[in-house]
Order: sequence, then structure tokens, then C-alpha cells
Amino acid sequence: MIELLNFTYKTNKVLFEGANFKAPSIGIIGIAGESGCGKTTFLKIISKQIHVNSMVNDAASIFYGNQDALLKRDLTIAQQFELIEPIYNREHDQNTIDELFNSLNIKASLSQKYDSCSLGEKKRIMIALSVYSNSPCIILDEPLFYKDYLPSTDAIYVIYPSNRGGYAAQGVTKTSDTNELKKDFPKEWVSKLPPYLRFCHSSRFLIAADNFDDIMHAVREALK
Repeated sequence: MIELLNFTYKTNKVLFEGANFKAPSIGIIGIAGESGCGKTTFLKIISKQIHVNSMVNDAASIFYGNQDALLKRDLTIAQQFELIEPIYNREHDQNTIDELFNSLNIKASLSQKYDSCSLGEKKRIMIALSVYSNSPCIILDEPLFYKDYLPSTDAIYVIYPSNRGGYAAQGVTKTSDTNELKKDFPKEWVSKLPPYLRFCHSSRFLIAADNFDDIMHAVREALK
């Protein structure tokens, strides 16, 4: 069981004030929210990386995978698995590792340096490590990379809040291991920006607008 009672947490702003949270002993819970609202901080609290007196997590062990999939940079992938075995008190099981690689479509070899993998591959390896750990409490911060699963969907463009204000839209690639888009933004937008956009990348994979209505209008025009 994980439980937080009436807790307050502040950094440069108040992230949580008088908040309560209770998770059952068995189950899967997803946490959603806007960028900067405190999701990662919250996960670090319940994984005991940030100490809060009112927090209870009675799991015998906790596996925490951060959103950047950061592990020991100088180790091979095989060494990452070997590293967690004594931590989580488990015997080496090559068959399980091979099955995880197959089910998660991990293409890297075990002898490969972990840091040489793409971010999407690192996230899949992090998921494999979490399952391999046999930990009763697995906490994963943004475990999926959108480029890994969107190519297999009908999505053509992705719209999201821009860190520069307004909204941006980005093209979806045909496959997870290529930069070729399903559909580029119109070529003429590069030389002559339409009035509802404030930016179009010269490679035609990214556009930005000041508000949601304008970015939606741009995407509809691009799909014609």
C-alpha cells in the first residue's frame, strides 16, 4: 500500500498543499497532468527519493525508472541486468531476459553499451529491467517514447503545448527507426508563412501557432 496524508510540498512554487493519495496493494495506476504540475516530484516522493514524513510505502523493494531512462552510462546492457540482480535478490535468468527483449522489441544486443542506444530503446530496456527486478512496486516516469508507438497508429501529426507559448504540431514518422514523415507540412509554408502560424521549420516537420484554434486550423489545412 502507498499512502500520503495531508502533505504539502513546495519548490519555487506550491506543488501540493494538503493533498491525500492512497494506492491499493495490487493494481496499475496512471498519473496524468500538465507539464510542470509536479508528476515527477510526486513519483520521487512515493518512491522514497524525496522524504516526506506523512508518506507510507510498505513495499519490500521499489524499482524507479526515471523519465530520461538514465542508468550507468559506461556499462553494457548485459551489465545493467547483472547490476540489479543483487539489489533485488534474484538469480541470473538469461531466458527471461531474452523473452523480455523479444516481447518489447528491443533490437540492441546485450553486449552493446547502454548509452549508445536511442532514447526509445533505453525506455524499453528500462521497462525490461523493471519487470526483471521482480520488485513488488514498480514506478516508471514516462516509460513510453511517442516515436515508438505512434508510427503504428493512424496519427499523422501530434499537437502539444509549446514551451515557448502557444501550441506546436509535429509530424509522425513512418516507422520508429526513421525520420521520414507520413506527411510533411506544405512546402509553401516555409517560404510564405500563413497568417495563422508563427513558425514552420525548414525541414517541414514542425510548426507553431499562438493558440490551439490556429494550430488545429493549420493541421486541417496540411491534411488536405
